Amino acid sequence: MSNKSKAKRSKGRDWTAVRQSKVRKPSTRVAWWRRIRIRFQTIALCLAGISGISFLVLAVSYFTSNPLDVNLAGPSGKLGKLEFHTNGSLDHVWLQEALSIPKDADLMEIDLLELKESLHKFGQVANAEVQRRYPDILRVKVTEHMPILKIYISDPDTGKKCLLVSDQGVVFEGIGHPSAIINELPILFGGRLLKGPDGFLPLEVVAKIKPLMDVARVHYPDILRDWNRIRFDVSKGGEDLEGLIRVRSKDAKEIIFSTEMDYLAQLVRLEYVLSYSDREEWTPLALIDLPGRKSATVRFQNELVTSSGGVNKANQTLLF
Repeated sequence: MSNKSKAKRSKGRDWTAVRQSKVRKPSTRVAWWRRIRIRFQTIALCLAGISGISFLVLAVSYFTSNPLDVNLAGPSGKLGKLEFHTNGSLDHVWLQEALSIPKDADLMEIDLLELKESLHKFGQVANAEVQRRYPDILRVKVTEHMPILKIYISDPDTGKKCLLVSDQGVVFEGIGHPSAIINELPILFGGRLLKGPDGFLPLEVVAKIKPLMDVARVHYPDILRDWNRIRFDVSKGGEDLEGLIRVRSKDAKEIIFSTEMDYLAQLVRLEYVLSYSDREEWTPLALIDLPGRKSATVRFQNELVTSSGGVNKANQTLLF
């Protein structure tokens, strides 16, 4: 018994029985400051590493998309090649005339900003980028406005003149556009065409017509292809203009849409009226008024032969 009790007492007094904490708290002010300094340095190194990696990634991304004009082969010589990229119909001949760069021009002496500003003066150009590519290449990249409408104006020099209108209302001359494409564009009526210092101002009325054309282009491209005239008439004033869109096509002298109603629902109704009229050989019609609450109003412009063989006079009106 005495030996066991001595063993227990000796074991309890052994140094391994002393409780120890994994993290010892500093007992002096100097130790506190030393620990704070070590932690601050660790955090600072981590932040510096993260910032350096982020800066490196951003720098690589920027210089990949915007390469520097670094001359590693000494001074550049004369302009040897003019590269041109566009999403539209402009070509090298137009570019050379627009830039008017002398044949013996030095690549380093070309003012890129001036060339870019000169390209932006053309209404057909939406955006332009000009870059040097050593040793002798000048690269020009142009984004063009795409036309969705056309208008006719009276020009004092050339008489009647056709201008194109983009989906943003930008008015420009269709340089290089094939006649076949221009002939298929609907003619825009209505809206005030004003001239500014650098050309015509955008037509605000296009913002009311474009949503209808977008829906028709996606769901009923065949119906849109038959439209040859479009006009917007204001029925309510104020900042948000509301009104009626009047369309002329080969199937109807006038088709009326409302900007206050869902365009797809009106187009579905129009497609039903046109299909029924084609089967009955009623087309072309005088009027298809779509904005009715439950039905469309249809008026005939010719004598209508009924299914019973009778003849109804012109301008008869039906509801669909």
